[in-house]
Amino acid sequence: NITMVISTKNTIMFNNGLSIPLIGLGTWLSKPGEVKNAVFEAIKLGYRHIDCARVYQNQKEVGEALKEAFDKEIVKREDIFVTTKIWNTCHSSKKAKECLSKSLQELGLSYVDLALIHWPHGYMEETTEFFPFNEEKTKIHYSNIDFVETWEALQEMVAENMTKSIGLSNFNPQQIQRVLDIAKIKPVVNQVEMHVYFQQKELQKFCKDNNIILTAYSPLSNPSSPLRKPGDKSIFEDETLKKIGAKHSKTIAQVALRYLVQLNVVVIPKSVTSNRIAENYDIFNFSLDNEDMKEIEGLDCGKRYVCIKGRDGDHPYYPCFFKKFSDTHSIDTIMDHDDDEELYDPFCDPLHPKKVDFSEVSTAAFNLRDGIMKTPCYRANQLSDMLDMNIFFKKEFLQVTGSFKERGGRYALLKLSDEQKKNGVCAASAGNHALALSYHGHLLNIPVTVIMPIFAPLMKIYRCRSYGANIILHGQTLQECKVLGLKMAREKGMTYINGYDHPDIIAGQGTIGLEILEEIKDVDAVVVPVGGGGLIAGVGLAIKSLRPHVKVIGVESEDCASFKNAFENQKIELHPESSLADGLAVPIVGVNALFTSKGIIDKLITIPESVIALSVLRLLEMEKSVVEGAGAVGLGGLLTGQLNEFKGKKVCVILTGGNIDTTVLGRTIERGLAVDSRLIKFEVVVSDRPGGISELTSRVAKLGASIKDILHERAWLSQTVFSVRVRIICETRDKEHVNEIQQVLGKFYSQINFF
Repeated sequence: NITMVISTKNTIMFNNGLSIPLIGLGTWLSKPGEVKNAVFEAIKLGYRHIDCARVYQNQKEVGEALKEAFDKEIVKREDIFVTTKIWNTCHSSKKAKECLSKSLQELGLSYVDLALIHWPHGYMEETTEFFPFNEEKTKIHYSNIDFVETWEALQEMVAENMTKSIGLSNFNPQQIQRVLDIAKIKPVVNQVEMHVYFQQKELQKFCKDNNIILTAYSPLSNPSSPLRKPGDKSIFEDETLKKIGAKHSKTIAQVALRYLVQLNVVVIPKSVTSNRIAENYDIFNFSLDNEDMKEIEGLDCGKRYVCIKGRDGDHPYYPCFFKKFSDTHSIDTIMDHDDDEELYDPFCDPLHPKKVDFSEVSTAAFNLRDGIMKTPCYRANQLSDMLDMNIFFKKEFLQVTGSFKERGGRYALLKLSDEQKKNGVCAASAGNHALALSYHGHLLNIPVTVIMPIFAPLMKIYRCRSYGANIILHGQTLQECKVLGLKMAREKGMTYINGYDHPDIIAGQGTIGLEILEEIKDVDAVVVPVGGGGLIAGVGLAIKSLRPHVKVIGVESEDCASFKNAFENQKIELHPESSLADGLAVPIVGVNALFTSKGIIDKLITIPESVIALSVLRLLEMEKSVVEGAGAVGLGGLLTGQLNEFKGKKVCVILTGGNIDTTVLGRTIERGLAVDSRLIKFEVVVSDRPGGISELTSRVAKLGASIKDILHERAWLSQTVFSVRVRIICETRDKEHVNEIQQVLGKFYSQINFF
């Protein structure tokens, strides 16, 4: 055997004498167009290792970047290390070779440097789909092909010069040992999830003993993973890593990557931004000392983020991310690393999200033609004049249940099989999705169960029950409701319908885009409220498919900007604060929605709560329309001035819903009036002698302001006992009126404070 050593070229040697760069660029789940740019930028920065796979469906872009780098003589082919993988539907000898051949064709290469078996468990091969689900989309059709056959095929591919080295991915020690027992060519690599919180020490020891290099995917604990749950640790907030980084003048990411590299582990962090790509690569000019290494080793808590147990756990070769392993090679002895029950939504697979196709939106439009109102799309004359734009409002709040959710909800119900319709559906929702499913479930005679948080508005609970839905109040958050919903779906055979990420939901919402293009022939931009992302994914898909020049703009509340964070490759999960736009405050954005929306959104902006309140007020006064906070954020995007590039152009804003509680509406109106300088509050110290307060109120009245509330106090003043502090709330006309009041009262009262 050849000893593994780090060379001066920042590589590590395989057991076959070849070497692999210690750091590479991961390419999983990047936006269309981004992979090519990221790979080319990485090569210019010094990366010489690119990690690919057929299932990522972006190898053609990788190949284009490689060709450009070769043509511009930045690097030669022999300078670049390229990895690809044999997918689960290609485990037979014949299919494995076909898979690698297609990868070579996509990459534009005559060989790869490393070919891996992506997972030990295989799927049905008689399909063109990467994920051959059953008709109900609840389970994948497996194959019983032994991965040993796949390995033997890989050995033949080495002899045929299709790949220089071969290895494994996501294999546990028992499965690796089965390969070693029959191998003519030993695996050089096992690529697995590994980071400071999931260090896989027993797997490290096994691979070291057998001279197999470990490659770590998600080496930064996958901060953008859809699989992360509320409360999960983030290395970017880890105080230990922050302290060590400060000690070496390095970032947290650089410390986390350097730790693995010093363990002789290859790392393949994924990024698409130049500064992050450069930052990740800059880890070879410092070293962690023994104290650093020991501290980071102590961070290991066995926490993994890439788990597909819910989808593939029934397969006998599912690797299970072992806890311990014995001397036996039987797969029956494999133990699961995590005892927590894994709940899985087969329609929303975070590891392999579905990209909704435009044909599905067209199909949805046909199926919904008699069951959903085609809402009006009128010009907003006053607001158009105020903002110097041609503004049109698509009034989805006029649907029977008060929101756009009816489109996706009805289409998802129509797509169910007869058996699924009989068993019924369930969902987690605090409002609009619940109403839509309940109403259309009643019309279509499909049983509906909705799990709602205990804070759900009583009126919405009552309305859902009036449609015959079974309502269960559970937990404080939508995430708790979702967990219960998935459990019920599994135990009772129901279909769980995610309100913003189910592919049929996205397709149904996309019909709004078709109607907008029909109603406004020369629209320049469409502004869409964004929460979980299903609406903008569907609408954007429809618009960009038919009129690519039309701009698609997303607007979120600053207090729950989960989608913007995910879209910009930060964290895919936040813990949203309470918001006037409560319908947008989802616990985690949709993975299908995010994947579908890549490449079709032109701009994403956020707006403060104050502007949401002002938007509700403007719509109430100028459009005579009662719209909830989440439905009004699109107008808020225009009011902030962040979309001034559309002045003089036709802009359509989708008003998504009108289900706002009357108490919330009242508070929102007051907040909006305050933002609009039509409601002000001030404190002033006046004389407590007879006529002091009367004189103040007279002056306010003469200025044309109407006092709405007044409060005076004497006990807590530091001034003379002959003074009184008066707090006044009054109605004003506008900002200029407020300025006048401030100037005039300021002349008479030295102690006055406006809020």
